[in-house]
Amino acid sequence: MKKKMFCTLLVFCIMLGNIGIVFATDTTNAEQENIIRSDEAALLGLNKTAFSGIMEADNGSFYRQVAGNFILQECQAIPFASSSAVDAILGDEELPLEIRESIQRRYENACSLGQENEVTVTIFSDAPKATRAAGDTTYVTVNGYDCKNYQVQFTNLSSGYQDVKTGTSAATWAEQITNVALSFDSDSDHLAVAMLGWASTAKTVLDVFLALSPMTYVNGSTEDFIQFSMTYNCTDQYTYVWSTFYNDWSLGLFSQSVTMTKANLLQYYYNPATRTGDEQIISLIGSGLNRSYKSPDFDDPYETAIAFRNVGAYDWVTASWGNMILSFTG
Repeated sequence: MKKKMFCTLLVFCIMLGNIGIVFATDTTNAEQENIIRSDEAALLGLNKTAFSGIMEADNGSFYRQVAGNFILQECQAIPFASSSAVDAILGDEELPLEIRESIQRRYENACSLGQENEVTVTIFSDAPKATRAAGDTTYVTVNGYDCKNYQVQFTNLSSGYQDVKTGTSAATWAEQITNVALSFDSDSDHLAVAMLGWASTAKTVLDVFLALSPMTYVNGSTEDFIQFSMTYNCTDQYTYVWSTFYNDWSLGLFSQSVTMTKANLLQYYYNPATRTGDEQIISLIGSGLNRSYKSPDFDDPYETAIAFRNVGAYDWVTASWGNMILSFTG
């Protein structure tokens, strides 16, 4: 239902025509002091960071690159290991509610997995530009619309182990699978298939297990299961547009970027005859690791956000393999 809604709204977007991204930098609009044009960027000494689309200047300032321009960012980092820091950000009512709720979900999930010491959330937000006559702060002006953007970047999140196949058919399935084909999709597009494998010479998933396990054969049991887990970095991007309809900031587009940094495959098979079972975990390798899988409008969200400023468009990323579907919204 969610995909159908997005597609229906997309028709509305297309009917509006191609808006085109034009940042306000001429004499008819106040110069945007928080935006550096591409021809000026070299003076800043910008360098890539570990954060998606974020550059760091020689003076320690952060900039987000959009359509050849560089937008000055405010930055705050919150380690999940510090419960007081988490409580402080969750209590910050200047931060939009949906962002605080997302942080809370990720924090609670990390705590349930015992991994809160591994995760940090870093919030990048567009730096204020000026003040309107009404007293509201403006940030970025695109095609005459006031916009502001938040990138909420989580590092070292874990999916936990998720079922791929269970029961008597798990071994039969594993005997036919020669690699992990993890399909990444957004709500509006297919992104890529991440191909993962293993370092050993074993040919199939079941061969990997038998090469490591003291068990010499697998019969197939209702107790059997195959699970997958991944460690990943995830950026939730919230692009807001000032809505004259609501007379308030309205979320125009939610988009995501996900980078898988580690992946493991767990297999467990049970032998009813001996009443024993064995579990083996292998680390997966391949070109699908350390690659970003992004919503189509993630790198340049304004056109879509403006078109959907009164209704909101949500384009998050999922990954699937076998019976498993992973969502990265916490």
